[in-house]
Parts: sequence; structure tokens; C-alpha cells
Amino acid sequence: MLATLLQGIRELPPGVDRPIAALSLDSRTVVPGALFMALAGTSQDGRRFISDAVARGAAAVVTESLDDARLGTVPVIACPGLRHKVGVMADRFYGSPSRALSVIGVTGTNGKTTTSHLIAYAMNMRSPCALIGTLGNGFPGALLPAEHTTPDAISLHRWLDRFRREGASAVSMEVSSHALDQGRVAGAHFLGAVFTNLTRDHLDYHGDMGRYGEAKARLFTLPDLAFAVLNGDDAFSEVLKDRLPPGVRAWRYGGTGDVRVQDVRATARGLEIVLLAPEGPVTLKSPLIGHFNVYNLAAALTVLVALGWRARDAADALAVVTPIPGRMEPVPGRADQPFVVVDYAHTPDALEKALAGARAHAAGRVICVFGCGGDRDRGKRALMGACASRYSDLAIVTHDNPRHEDPERIIADILKGVPDEARAHLVVMGDRQAAIARALREGSAGDVVVIAGKGHEEYQQFGDRRVPYSDRLTARQLLGSP
Repeated sequence: MLATLLQGIRELPPGVDRPIAALSLDSRTVVPGALFMALAGTSQDGRRFISDAVARGAAAVVTESLDDARLGTVPVIACPGLRHKVGVMADRFYGSPSRALSVIGVTGTNGKTTTSHLIAYAMNMRSPCALIGTLGNGFPGALLPAEHTTPDAISLHRWLDRFRREGASAVSMEVSSHALDQGRVAGAHFLGAVFTNLTRDHLDYHGDMGRYGEAKARLFTLPDLAFAVLNGDDAFSEVLKDRLPPGVRAWRYGGTGDVRVQDVRATARGLEIVLLAPEGPVTLKSPLIGHFNVYNLAAALTVLVALGWRARDAADALAVVTPIPGRMEPVPGRADQPFVVVDYAHTPDALEKALAGARAHAAGRVICVFGCGGDRDRGKRALMGACASRYSDLAIVTHDNPRHEDPERIIADILKGVPDEARAHLVVMGDRQAAIARALREGSAGDVVVIAGKGHEEYQQFGDRRVPYSDRLTARQLLGSP
């Protein structure tokens, strides 16, 4: 009933309560008997589509307007601050599915996808654990495509309800700063929250690092949280620790804390890490490459320990999790070819870590192919140019997703960060496929080629048009891989 969904949010006028058959944020998906929630978004205002929703059979409408109204027999209910209440109503509509699941939320600038995958794949070895994130939603090995890292509030609770009905006992999910700022996880009950790191990203949206950090911090103040897993080597963890509600257990991982990294060895087959856990030292051998994955693995192991696993069992489970698509993902090749990895690095910090990780596995040179996305934070472009010139032996600057910007202007912004003395080791090739081909021609056995920026994506975006394209497929074709 409508009154049940709005309980504690606002009182309904007499005679307005009615059954609700579905929830919708998009008038095009409204079915007869649905409740249409008319939100004002960044590109569209749902209030413009109220009449369309009513024409499609909406039983009622809630909107951020200040006054109630009526469209024929359909009530239009005013609900100021609606954006942050949609999730609460969705939770009620679907019967609080997150309360029946152990939901682990992972936030941070870099490492969300890998860490959430590691947690889900390891937990799935014991009991069904679903996954929500950039690469898709579903169970490990059977993900369905996702439009956003974190779904909208209604879709999130719909997914949680589906996972509950399909027998999941847990969910590992990425929680983006946008989702936290926009109230997309409202109404969801998290058992644990994980923080990977905080570095520059999304300032085109948040404006500055302070507001960006505040958005991340919201995950650690949610009710019902039982534990938090914090990166002990990131200063922002202290801020988060101070925000935790009383009774929340804080676990730390990294150079200090509950799970400490004692030793790391990069091998031809991945990483060999010695971790000091509460029960003693454990060795974790993983096929993942790159020193930054030490932190992702340590975070995942700490989550499992917080859930009651023996550290040794957690290490054994994580050891068999294969590389995540587009996250320092090796591309098969011959022994006489360079070692090629595809990575999603699209921030200065992520690019630095990817190149430093590649260096540890390189007997020869490190070659980097990268660009920057359009309609995003311009300030990070020069920083990425400086990073690529500093940490690679040859940098090839190319197009990423220009969107609505002039791709040549994006490249010019990148080049502002490249010192004059480094220009001799830098090439500009706008065509991304040609840039990758050039990198593979330049490389030889013992070299590592890092193709950065797009990772798992299967398109390039020019304006509003998405052109089918994949770094992973391009590299495979050029290397002659199956």
C-alpha cells in the first residue's frame, strides 16, 4: 500500500492510499498500478514526464514538488528530499531483501572492482554470493551488463530481492561516490564496508577532494553496519574510523593493522605475498599482477577474516581467483612477443600503480598506451601525462572516450604535463587501434605493454554515439591470440 511505503516520510491525505504494483523512476517503464517517482536528474527532470506516467497507468506519483496535486484520479504527492527516500520505499516494497543477505560494500577511488570480485568469488566457494558492480550484476561467472557501477535505488533493491530469491546468502558490491551522494544505496542494510583508497577522481562532479571524501564517508555511517575494513596506509582511513557508529569493529590492512603485508615477490605468474594475520603469517600466491593488487588481495582477505574465516582458508580461496576482465588482465601471446596487459586505469594514481606494477614484471621496457575521457575532470589530464612520461619508457597518447569534447584538445591537455626532456619518448596517435599496434611493434620479449584507460569497456564514445571497440579484443587480434 502507498501509505506503507511512505510511512514516516509523509502522511497521506484522506482517501489517497491505494495498492502499488511496481516502482519506477522512468515513465517509459511504468506499468498499470505503479508508483512513479518523479526525480529531477542532471540531464532530465522526471516531473516533466508525470503525465506520460499517468497515461501508462501509474496509480500514484511522488515528486520533489512542495505541494500535492491531482492528475485526473491519480494523486501527485509532494515529497521534498525524495531522492534520498526512494531507497527506503524500495526496501519496503521488496520486503527488505538486504536484511536477509550479508551485504559487503566496497568504496574508494581505485580497486573497487577487483576487491569486490575477489570477495564475491572467494565467498562463492562456500555459499552463493552475488556481485554488483562495474562489470555487471549477478553471480560469479554469470554477470549481466550494468549501466552504472552502483544501480539506481529501485534497481538496487530489485537486484537484492532477486538474489535473495535465487538463494544468495551474501552480496559483494561496489559503491561509488556518485551513488552515495545521490542516495542510491538508501534503505540498503550493509554488514560490512570496505575502503580501498582516496585519490583524485570525479572532481568534475564533486568539485573538490573534500566533498569527494565526504561522499565516500557516508558508507561508513550507515545504520546496522557491523564492521569496516580500512586501508591502514591511506590517511583518509583515520577520518573514516572517527565516523564509525558505536559498536562497529574497525579492521585495518596494509603496512600496519590487523592484516599486515610482510613481504611481496613479483613472479612471472603473479604475486607471492606474506601476510601477518591475527592467527599468524600466511602466504598467498595469486595470478594477479601489479603491486597495487597486494592491497586489493589484503583487503579481500581482511573481509573474509572479519566474517569468521581462518586466514589460511581465505588465502587459499583467493589464490584461485583469476584476473578480473580489464583489470591488469594479461593478454595471451607468444614467448617472442611483449607481455601485454589491459587495465582500466583512468586516474593519475591508478596509472602510476599500473605502470609501477608492470615494471616489477618487466625484464625490459615498459610501454604505455593511454588517453583521457572527455566531459570529465580536465585537471587530471596533465597529471596523467606526467605520470606516463615518468613511469614508462615509451608513452603513446591516444583517444579514450572523447564524448562531447574535441579529442585533440584532450591530448593537448595531457601533453601539458609532459616535460620537454621526455617528449622524445612520447608518441601521439589518435586512432586507438593504431596506437596499440604501434606499441606492440615497438615491444619485444621481456617488455611489458600496458593498455590503460578502457579496461573491460566494449565501446568508444564520440558525442552521444558509442562505437563498438575493445582494447582486449584489439590486443588479442594483434597478438594472434585465440
